[in-house]
Amino acid sequence: MPNTGKPSPACHLCRKRRVNCDLTKPGCHRCVKIGKICPGYRPELDLLFRNQDKDSIAKKKALASAHIADADLGAAGRTRTPRPVQTLSMSSKSGPTSVNSGTPAQPKHLRPTWTTTSTICPQITEQWRLYSVPIILNHFSASINDSHSCGSLDFLPDVYKEINDESCLSATTVAFAKAYITNLSQQQPDKEQIHTYGHALNLTNAALRDPVERVKDSTLIAVWLLGIHEILISSAKKEPAPVPEAYIAHCQGLVSLLAIRGPAQFSSRRGRNVFWTVYMFILVHCMAANISGPPQSCDWFDLMLPHLTKDDQHAFAVANHNYRLILLCKRIIEFVNKFPADARRPSDITSILRESDILQSDVEIWNSSFTFDPTDLTALYVHNTLRAALFKLQYFTLLLVSHTDMTPISNFDFRQQHTIHILQNLSCEIIESIPLALRETTGTCSEKPGNWAGALRLVWPLGLVSWVPWALPEHRKESQDVLQRIGRKMGIRFAIDCDPPAGRFMNH
Repeated sequence: MPNTGKPSPACHLCRKRRVNCDLTKPGCHRCVKIGKICPGYRPELDLLFRNQDKDSIAKKKALASAHIADADLGAAGRTRTPRPVQTLSMSSKSGPTSVNSGTPAQPKHLRPTWTTTSTICPQITEQWRLYSVPIILNHFSASINDSHSCGSLDFLPDVYKEINDESCLSATTVAFAKAYITNLSQQQPDKEQIHTYGHALNLTNAALRDPVERVKDSTLIAVWLLGIHEILISSAKKEPAPVPEAYIAHCQGLVSLLAIRGPAQFSSRRGRNVFWTVYMFILVHCMAANISGPPQSCDWFDLMLPHLTKDDQHAFAVANHNYRLILLCKRIIEFVNKFPADARRPSDITSILRESDILQSDVEIWNSSFTFDPTDLTALYVHNTLRAALFKLQYFTLLLVSHTDMTPISNFDFRQQHTIHILQNLSCEIIESIPLALRETTGTCSEKPGNWAGALRLVWPLGLVSWVPWALPEHRKESQDVLQRIGRKMGIRFAIDCDPPAGRFMNH
């Protein structure tokens, strides 16, 4: 008798187990929760046509059994060629440059975040290679008018077309995808994931040693993804941990790679978009770690000026402002650490406050003359980095004057209230950007997790708002709630910890 029933769209394993499949692509979460690799779904044509005889039905069942057997084999592990664990380094005459120093530094060796005595597996299952690239492209794109756009990351599809399965970017993409699924399923990393990460480090090391490979976009993007990967795997641990050393070293390596790529990277639109993606990532790290921005920044800005287009003007202006704001924040930290409260001269504090006023005024003048499209995810992210930098500067100035005798300074009380007002306005702007960044509409915040890249980029600004006591209570509560949602629904679990990392802020 012909099979005239409606074919199930569930994955092969869920159909065999006779359970409801959540239909998540590329692999369902129900399989992940039971420790299995999802074997995938039927081809779309199989869902459109019916089996007409017993032979075709038997053939389909045999094919489904083969898929499930392959998945079980992948979960159980395979015989592998051992390879020793290596760390990410760059051996060249122009080796990695420290973020705070203009001179080449000795390469910092990176080790996998988890210690293990097992060896590295250079083999990656075909299924992970097939699904990991769509995960990256989907996570760093947004739905606009029923179509997906990567914004300034529109170079990503082309970069992936240019690489092969043995490239460092391909291996790093698989490592990223596995870390994301581990976080989403709230499990601890397994040996297979650690092996994949080690393999990505091996291939990236090889690319960094090659004079041709090290200047390619794919190598730079691979190190950028490794930096994000470090954040994901550090948040998969049961207890909060400090910022991983490997993440810091990846950021320093990104600075070195930008310097090695030279002026040629600014001559094309793709080269400038790759630069902005990496440079903004570095600036957020510097902002969070209270260190100076890359010392080559001013030279890079000068080299880019002749090539600037209208699309670059927003990022260019924000990068300049952020670089200056980060330098002043670092100056305040050094001043506070060097002089106790009773030894701080009002003239020194007045100088710092004057510089803060100049920066605030410059940003306000630029803001009044420049408009950006808030529906553009990249532009919104770039602008939120500026809001966060201004927010932190105002907070630092408040802490500075609150612990110093400011009697000689006229209108001190007015200034303090004005600074608090600016800080609260900035926190309001950050909170109002949440629905746009997450691509949420009214009433759907609790139903849909939202845009992954937008959520990742919101963690630092929202963390600032939730940590600073002068922000309005309702803003702090909203930021904490959103961070919890980002951590639990989107696999960005380090957002759940609402306490600032040790050493990131001066004592209240």
